[in-house]
Amino acid sequence: MEQRKLIKLGNSSFAIALPKDWIEKAGLKKGESIFVQQNSNGELIVSPSVSEQPNDKKISINTENKNFEMLKREIRAAYIKGYTSFEIKGLKTKQDKENIKKILNNFLSFELIDSNENEIIAKDFFSLENTALTSFIRRIDNNIREIFEIVLEEIKKEKFSQAKLKNIEEIDEDINKFYFLCSRIFMRGIDNPSLLTKLKTNGIKLFNEWWFAFNLEALADGLKYAMKLIAKQDSKKTREKVYEILEKLHKAYFGCMDAFYKNDSSIALNITESTTKIRDEIQALEKEDMKLCSLSSNLNYIQKQIYQNAKMVLYVKY
Repeated sequence: MEQRKLIKLGNSSFAIALPKDWIEKAGLKKGESIFVQQNSNGELIVSPSVSEQPNDKKISINTENKNFEMLKREIRAAYIKGYTSFEIKGLKTKQDKENIKKILNNFLSFELIDSNENEIIAKDFFSLENTALTSFIRRIDNNIREIFEIVLEEIKKEKFSQAKLKNIEEIDEDINKFYFLCSRIFMRGIDNPSLLTKLKTNGIKLFNEWWFAFNLEALADGLKYAMKLIAKQDSKKTREKVYEILEKLHKAYFGCMDAFYKNDSSIALNITESTTKIRDEIQALEKEDMKLCSLSSNLNYIQKQIYQNAKMVLYVKY
């Protein structure tokens, strides 16, 4: 926190000098407007004027001596960091091109604008106007609810449907797209007062929503792998017990999301208590049969994500 002295201007006004780094981050120049608002605590909130869309941020990525996983991580990192134009060089085969297109397909609004024998150029056409992370969290939420329903339905059957397993994989890909977009907005906005103003949010809320999306994406992965592990179980008794635990996790998940949308800490507190009890049931399942170690660890992973998000609602008020 910086301390600054008041400077008297005329007979009715006072002024303070604004920090230079704040001015630069906000993209403000001499003569431009800023907004001053008094909140209920008597504090003054100074906000920058909404600046124009930032200039095109380009990155060139060379694919030579990099496997698919390395390229996927590098391109994802560039996307999250806010790069808007990708020039992917060093492509040697048709399969190389297909791999890059597959990676770019993980991002919303990224379009291929040029392609030749050795490179691909893609550009982001997503606009931050009227963007709200909550709307993307709702999309992730709806997808997770669908995965929960599929898993619970399949457990009741004697044999798992390969089509349903593939369906979950496809739903998870959609979840990843919205999670990457949430991460991109978070990285661009967390240290940018002008963008926070445009998004009609603040740093605490932005972080809270990103962290919530982070845990939701992990929860979806947990459900996806749980489906695969449960499919290998032949014991009817084991399936029945797992179904019972997943039903409770399903209910706890609904409660957690309800707490998030309502910003209700009392609901969140109840969810932290219920997930703790579910954790104890999962541990008891593992003690009954050590062969279920991987499955119980996976169920506990799902429980942990719900618990963590409930804690965020409980701890953070805005």
